[in-house]
Amino acid sequence: MLGNPDHRNWGSEVSNFCLAVPHAIGFREIPMNNTTMESIEAAITKRKPLLNITNALRLVNGLGDDLPGLVLEQYDDRCVLHLFDKRWIAEKEALTAFVCDRLNAQYLIIKERLDSKALNAAQINASVRIDHAPAQTVVVENGLRFGVDLNDSLNSGLTCIAKSPPPVNHGSNYIALLSRFR
Repeated sequence: MLGNPDHRNWGSEVSNFCLAVPHAIGFREIPMNNTTMESIEAAITKRKPLLNITNALRLVNGLGDDLPGLVLEQYDDRCVLHLFDKRWIAEKEALTAFVCDRLNAQYLIIKERLDSKALNAAQINASVRIDHAPAQTVVVENGLRFGVDLNDSLNSGLTCIAKSPPPVNHGSNYIALLSRFR
C-alpha cells in the first residue's frame, strides 16, 4: 500500500480488451495486455520516488506516458481514474482490477470526462468502483496536510488543514507548492 495510515482517518487480471491509440497516420489497435500494463507500471515506477515527499501523486499522465486519454491519480490509499477518451470505457474492469491489485486502493472513482467543455460534475459520468473506505482522506506534502474529497466536482478538492496559520514564507518552496495548483 502506498498510503500512510497515520493520515487516513477523516471520517470514520489482465484481460484481452482492446484500445485504440493515436498513431502518426491514424489509429492502431493495441490489446489491453502486457504492453499497456507495462506502460502503466513504467509510469508508476517513474513517480515512485515522489512518495518521499507526498502521498498524493498523478501516477499516469496520459499522452506523456504513452497512454493518451488516461489519467490515474492516487491520494493516500484512494484513487481516481479520469477517462478523457471513449476508447478507455471498455477497459474499466481491467483498470479497476489493476488499481485494486497493484495499488491496494481502498476507494476508486472513475470519472468519464469525454466532453472537454464540461464545466461541472453533472456533465461527467462518475462511478465508484471500489468503496472499502470513504472518498475523503488526508494527504501530506512537505509536512502540509490537505483534506481531499475524491467525489468533489470534476477534480479532487484539496483543502489545506492547519491547526494554526502557516508562517508567511514566499521563498522558493512556497512558490513551488503554489505552482502545482494552477
